[in-house]
Order: sequence, then C-alpha cells, then structure tokens
Amino acid sequence: MEDSIKHLEKKFGHDIKKGDKLNCLWKDEKYYACEIIDVRHNNAKRISEFYIHYVDFDRRLDQWVGIDSFSKEDLETKHQNPAASTTSTEKRSDKMRTRGATSLAEPAPHDEHEIKVRNVEKISIGPFEVETWYHSPYPAEYGEQKLLHICHYCLKYMRKKKTALKHKEKCDRTCPPGRKIYEDGNILNDDADEDAFRPENTPEAVAVYEIDGKDAKLYCQNLCLIAKLFLDHKTLFYDVTPFNFYVLTEKQPDGYQIAGYFSKEKHQHYNTNLACIMVLPQYQRRGYGKFLISLSYELSKREDKIGTPE
Repeated sequence: MEDSIKHLEKKFGHDIKKGDKLNCLWKDEKYYACEIIDVRHNNAKRISEFYIHYVDFDRRLDQWVGIDSFSKEDLETKHQNPAASTTSTEKRSDKMRTRGATSLAEPAPHDEHEIKVRNVEKISIGPFEVETWYHSPYPAEYGEQKLLHICHYCLKYMRKKKTALKHKEKCDRTCPPGRKIYEDGNILNDDADEDAFRPENTPEAVAVYEIDGKDAKLYCQNLCLIAKLFLDHKTLFYDVTPFNFYVLTEKQPDGYQIAGYFSKEKHQHYNTNLACIMVLPQYQRRGYGKFLISLSYELSKREDKIGTPE
C-alpha cells in the first residue's frame, strides 16, 4: 500500500497545489468534488498529505488525506495540464498563511469565507477524547496538536498527558468560577433522545454557574477557545469582559464537569437572550441545548425584557 502511495506521489505529487479542485474518495466509497486548502509533508510516513474541503459539505468534514484518495483520472488530467484546476482560492489560501499564527493578544481580522486548517485533531477532557470540528486560534505551540489535554474544571490546556496528570493532582478547582444559580437532581431531560449516550457514572445533578467575564477572564477565554473547536461561525471574543457566561455542568463525585454554556452581553444594544451557545459533542442529544435556551428566556423575564437569541 505504501509503495503504491509513494509511486503516485512520485508521479503526481508535484502537480497538486493549494486551490486545486479534484474529486476525492469519501467514506461511502464515492468520489466528491473537493478543494485543496493546504499541503504538508508527513515526516514519519515520508509522504505528502493534503488538507481538503469537500465542496458544499460542512467544514467539520474537512480532513487530511493521502494522494491515493484522489481520483486517478483527475491526477492524470492534472499531470497533463498542471494549471487546469488552479483557482483564485489559491491566492486566498496564501493570504491566510501570511497572516501567521493568531495570538490572544492580537486577533487577526475575521473572514467568514475563509477556510482554515483544523489545527487540533482531538481534545482530551475528563474521561472523554473528542474529535474536533473546526479551527480554533490556540497559541502556536499548542495549536499544532493531534491531542490537546484540557482540565475539566479550570479549562487549562496542555500538550502532554504527563503534564495533564500532574495538573490534575494539583488543581484544587471542582467547579467553574462564579455563582451557582441553578441545580436540579432530575438530570435526564424529557427531551433527550432515547439513543443518546449515557455515561457509566450517571450524574447526580445538573447545575448552572453564572460567570462574569471581567472576574474570570482567563477561564472565559479558554471556554471560548474550546467553543470555537465546535462552532464554525463563532466570532471569538478576546475581550470577554462585556459578557456573562452561563456554564452548564454535570455533578459527578469529584466535582461539577462542564457540559456546555451560553454567553450574554451585560449591556445590550439589542434585546437578545444570548450571544453564543454550545454543548460539547459528548453531552449532546440529552436536551441540554433546549434547557440552556429556556434558561436564557427565564433570565430575560427576570430582567423585564423581551428578547430572542442573537
């Protein structure tokens, strides 16, 4: 198999560039149109890999593939006419690269049409390893990780498992910062899907914490970074001080573990219940999203305001 890939790469590898459009094999064994977003060399396997976006598919399906995933007919056509499938997107991709790594101190301008390479493949949070969906601007030294370790309680992110285990021994936090505003022992919502994932350790309760972005800036920034891994169109707020965050947790024997959240502006120009909402994939289909939206309406009622989600 490797010999076949190396043979294809030797013949066609130099023909494929960012911005090219080819047909690529999907899990259903059918070929679909895709666009080359980036190219990298895998030193371990000594082959090139291509980051592709399937045209008209959700960006969460973007992935790295080998040259053997492309239609051989397309490769032959490209080899005979190297400039045939080069598009203006190549210029856009080059523009992305020149911006460099995004830092928390200096956010790059947001382009809603820009397709970024997913920089973290998985996160380890609590007992779960979760595949990510989208790019999130973690600092460069953390952003190029196949597996990023995140503390379930303080949301600190770490590159190595060894570091995460040491942190777990020292971390004295057992719940989000802020004020607990809700707790209920009836944790399995009636709206949850029957085939939704059920944890081995059934939570004792669900609880919601209200957190002022001004008082817990680092925690809220880390929360936004996690949310960006699973929300394509989220604008990451580097300045979290104008927002309150309402963090939904599951109560386990060792503490309150984050399951999702929504944010809300403190001083609103428009009457909106929430600015952003996210439930982590491993907690979805349990009715938590509906619960958070309902909670946002109840908070608006207490403020004597009539609002809708942003």
